Amino acid sequence: MDVFSILTLGPAGSFSDQAARYFARRLGISELDYANSNDEVVRRTLESLDRHMGVVPFETTGGGLVPEVVRELIVGLGKSPKLYGECVMSIVQCFAHKGDLSQVKRVVTHPQSILQCQNYLERLRMTHP
Repeated sequence: MDVFSILTLGPAGSFSDQAARYFARRLGISELDYANSNDEVVRRTLESLDRHMGVVPFETTGGGLVPEVVRELIVGLGKSPKLYGECVMSIVQCFAHKGDLSQVKRVVTHPQSILQCQNYLERLRMTHP
C-alpha cells in the first residue's frame, strides 16, 4: 500500500483521530490530515486513492450505521473503494455540569454523542424528573 497520508475527521484527539493513529502505526505512515466532516473524508479519499487513506466511523453500537459515511461510499462505488480494516474502540463520553444534575434541562452536543449516551441520559431523566 503506497499511501502518503491518512485523512480523518478532526480535531486531533477525537475518536476518529485515535483510530487514524492506530492505522498510521500499523502502516508506518507519519502524516495525518484532517477534514471537517466524515463525508468530506470519504469524498477526498475517493478523489485521490493513490495519496490518501481515509479513516471514518462506519458503525456505532448506540447509533448503528453512520449515514453520511454509508451515503458517500455508495455514491463513490464507481471509484471502487476498498476497505482496509477495522479498529474497534471503546468510546467513553464525559458528561460535565457544574451544580445539581436536576437543574439540567437540555444537553447540547453532536447527534452521534447523544445516540452513544442515550441510555445514560434516559436513566438520568428518570432519576431526576
